[in-house]
Amino acid sequence: MDRKKAAIEKPYNYIFDAKMPPKLKVKLGEEFVVETDDAAAGILKQSEDSTKIWKTKEFEYTPILLNPVTGPIYIEGVERGDVVLIHILDVLPADHGWTAKIEGLGQLTYDARFPKVSQKSLVRAIKHHPGPSGTFSDGTAEFPRDDPSKPPIKWNLAPFFGTIALAPDHESISSLIGPYVAIKGGFGGNWDARDVKKGSCIWLQSFHEGGLLFVGDLHASQGDGEWGGIANESPGMGIFRCDVVKNKRIPYARIEKKNSIIQLNNGRPVERVLDEATIWLMQWLMEDYGFEEAECYDFLATCPDFKYNVYQSVPPDAYTVGAEVPKKYLE
Repeated sequence: MDRKKAAIEKPYNYIFDAKMPPKLKVKLGEEFVVETDDAAAGILKQSEDSTKIWKTKEFEYTPILLNPVTGPIYIEGVERGDVVLIHILDVLPADHGWTAKIEGLGQLTYDARFPKVSQKSLVRAIKHHPGPSGTFSDGTAEFPRDDPSKPPIKWNLAPFFGTIALAPDHESISSLIGPYVAIKGGFGGNWDARDVKKGSCIWLQSFHEGGLLFVGDLHASQGDGEWGGIANESPGMGIFRCDVVKNKRIPYARIEKKNSIIQLNNGRPVERVLDEATIWLMQWLMEDYGFEEAECYDFLATCPDFKYNVYQSVPPDAYTVGAEVPKKYLE
């Protein structure tokens, strides 16, 4: 299939901003491709590149220029006040990824008990192998050990986009550090939520004609919480299709998977963010699935398959959660 493509362009873009001219225009229901570079803008490809990242001009800025995004993409038929449904048809990482230590980022960066963790020159290159499809969408990762005599650890790749957003209402907001809290409108952000993956549909609130979609920060794999602050970062591309729900307001972004629905939230403290996500999930169940108020409250308290996902737990402010319930209870 011949699809339109939003290609990587230089200079890289590190903001969500409605004033930027569209890189691509697509119709509702039309499949299109978005190319993305990795979080370090393609500087790192192997362990020998470990010192390059700290010498680039991107680290001279505040905040540092990491996490480039491709866009905006204008979606015909979308207006202010609509909800855009972004279907992720595939996520295709490259043949390599990397993880690293960045000063001030991650749970242990200033913990004296783990001095090697704070060595900011440490970059770990991760080799990818194609899967049954012949691509890296269903491939495997090869994680190298510090002791070269030990065999690498292997796992299945689980690629997703760490950053996805529509243009915020009237501000220019960083694609690295946000803020992405609900008071900003739930337009999207750098969530590093592992369910922004193939087969998922992301619900985002539109504040502009065309919606103005941005995508970036492909992670080939990541553990829950992204505890070290950096996942398996990889360049690559995604295949998307968009639909729209006209004249609808949602309190924050949502994810619909084949077998479950997830209400996202971002911010801190985490206990407040979890409570808000659960309240918004209740509202979703009542508005779209016919639940009564009291039964919905009791359902979430007693259903053993209701769960919380802590997608991102990176101090000082990167905390993203999801409240999830299976669709089998909603039919």
